[in-house]
Amino acid sequence: MAIHAKVGGVTHSVPLQDLPGLTNRTMLVGADVSHPPNRGDNVISPSIAATIATKTNENNLYQATIRLQEGRQEIIADLQNMMEGHLKKYGENTKYLPDSIIFFRDGVSEGQYAVVVQQECKAIRMACEALKPGYKPKLTFVICAKKHNMRFFAKTPNDVDRSGNLPPGTVVDRTVVHPFAFDFYLQAQAGLVGTARPTHYVVLVDENNFGPDNLQRLTNGLCYSFARATRSVSIVSVCYYADIICTKARALVYDEESFSDTQTVSSVTSGPRGLVMKEFDALRIAKLFAKNPAFENVAWYM
Repeated sequence: MAIHAKVGGVTHSVPLQDLPGLTNRTMLVGADVSHPPNRGDNVISPSIAATIATKTNENNLYQATIRLQEGRQEIIADLQNMMEGHLKKYGENTKYLPDSIIFFRDGVSEGQYAVVVQQECKAIRMACEALKPGYKPKLTFVICAKKHNMRFFAKTPNDVDRSGNLPPGTVVDRTVVHPFAFDFYLQAQAGLVGTARPTHYVVLVDENNFGPDNLQRLTNGLCYSFARATRSVSIVSVCYYADIICTKARALVYDEESFSDTQTVSSVTSGPRGLVMKEFDALRIAKLFAKNPAFENVAWYM
């Protein structure tokens, strides 16, 4: 399945009629920012920002963009240009621009919700206006959070699956959620070992007026569209892709001369030391991909 996706194929997809609120004029976007490890010597390596968006009206093929930015900065600095590129690609393939955008944002802590939604929603609006004056698609902006301590358990043994967890598709939107905000917990995956962790979805903007039930069903359905899995995954697929892209892109950031004979790519990208670029260039990876346009049409990150 991974090889099939890498060469541009579609392993499987969820029909639009099973995704409430999603039409052939909707663009899905996932975004994440990966931060470098702390070297401990006052040297900050760049953070990696990645976005991935559907480029067809069937919402099963994606285009990825990557930018480098100041280390430890959570706001995506060049989101306007990244979104312009996604919208142009969508327009080239479909001959029209999307009427609505659903933006899933990963990796945001609770204290940063306000500044993220303010600045990144503004960047999305500016991208739409720059592409076509007066163009204002309806925007839904959702935070996807995995780093929390919330777990859910069944009241009776009859309510669990074979792993002892709640069945996939379990939604909790009462009692333990915010009393005023639009948020919910979704355990979309079937647990394998241990206690399954739900994903906390916080809706900061909902101009599409999904409402709780439709957005919960839509989010759960999108968890079944991950290209290299035969079952549902724990987080909406576009966020999963963005997270994978950030991880794989880190190996492309640094100069080959920075590696010593005893170091490997895996150890320096994930270990405590990290590496430093000789010269900072926000478009470093984008320039690498521009040399081979085939990267635009395949899921190289799978």
